[in-house]
Amino acid sequence: MKKVGLTYDLKKDYKFKDDDPPDANAEFDHPDTINLIASAIKNNGFQVKKIGNVTSLIDNINNLDVDIVFNISEGLVGRNRESQVPVLLEMAGIPFVGADALSLGISLDKIMAKKIFIAEGIRTPKFFEIKSIDETALNTDHLKYPLIVKPRFEGSSKGLSEASRVANKDELKKQVDYIVNNYKQPALVEEFIRSEE
Repeated sequence: MKKVGLTYDLKKDYKFKDDDPPDANAEFDHPDTINLIASAIKNNGFQVKKIGNVTSLIDNINNLDVDIVFNISEGLVGRNRESQVPVLLEMAGIPFVGADALSLGISLDKIMAKKIFIAEGIRTPKFFEIKSIDETALNTDHLKYPLIVKPRFEGSSKGLSEASRVANKDELKKQVDYIVNNYKQPALVEEFIRSEE
């Protein structure tokens, strides 16, 4: 019987720091979610080995004894955190389900992804990056309100709320300040697209 390894991060394992935003562990999972995924894999005729997070993977990579890994791990820290598990699996020659390290690294960096879209002729909303609150950096003459403000290096809607959609420069300043100070990273400001996701 084929054995599937399962990599993941649990909300309970996240150690909040004093300056973390309230949704710092939003991408991590509840044990019930992991158990449901493991059950679904098992019910399809596979053995399941719960590996856990990237730290556990590092500790056990030479003794995994799996045929393939189902990866939903978000990684630990940094803008390339989602690439951590795939990179280790690639290095160890262990097949895995899902995107590779490069794809995950690029997709978590919204501005880099947008630059690639533009280079490939794929339409994307007009945008700019703000690294700090500076009146000259807030020049929005080339954009049309409403705008949306997001953290550059987050996924899973982290940093997004009703306040993320801004209608004027005062709202823009407030939201950029929130992102830069709470997420400790640049803000992506782009034209808001009216449509269903």
